Amino acid sequence: VLSMTLRMYGWEGTQFDIANIVKPIKQDRNVNPEELRYYILNEAGWLKAEYRVAGNLDLLKRLLAANYPVIIEEASKIDPQDANGPKDDLWDAHYLLLNGYDDAEGVFIAQDPQYGAQKGADKKIPYDTLMADWKPFNYLYMVIYFPKDEEEIKSILGTDWDPDLNRQNAMDIANAAVSADPDDKFAWFNLGSNLTYFERYQEAVQAFDKSFTIGLPQRMTRYQFWPFFAYFNADRIDYLLEIT
Repeated sequence: VLSMTLRMYGWEGTQFDIANIVKPIKQDRNVNPEELRYYILNEAGWLKAEYRVAGNLDLLKRLLAANYPVIIEEASKIDPQDANGPKDDLWDAHYLLLNGYDDAEGVFIAQDPQYGAQKGADKKIPYDTLMADWKPFNYLYMVIYFPKDEEEIKSILGTDWDPDLNRQNAMDIANAAVSADPDDKFAWFNLGSNLTYFERYQEAVQAFDKSFTIGLPQRMTRYQFWPFFAYFNADRIDYLLEIT
């Protein structure tokens, strides 16, 4: 996804150039957004990049309408042939490049490398489907832009440009979600992640406890490490070792 996005800005490398730096060990199954941002700033230095959480449909549309493609992290399903046994829930995650939308059809236009050039190109994703698959990742999004356009990006993001205000916005979203549905495992996980960001570790582990008790996908902590920080700093070492 990152290589596709960077090519829209004049970069001429390949996905393997990126992988050699952000995941030189082939068995590494995850790349965090801060690693993607690191690559952009250091290997495509004429560009800037920011990622935030608490995204929503309106924000995505405003960015796309201003001609900024958006990378999001979302849930997906792995090929059953790659399952780790009969009890594998097949839940997985990957990055998706959004480069358009159609209000008449109620869909985003996405480039999805997970499904190859034939099935993944110009993929239409209904708004409701995207929001549901985006939720497990706290509605995380990344925008790449030229330095001269930073003021426009700030204007589009509004209060979400400030990382702390952005996390507070995400906290409000998560709190509202758990109030609406106390059995919403992803809302509890997002709440724990946001609390960890603010170093409110004891409250965070209570939220994570709730999400793990309800039941998270098997690969959840392959992609998001907030529980590790929270349980370590709350001195819940036994449970930290269990989930690792």
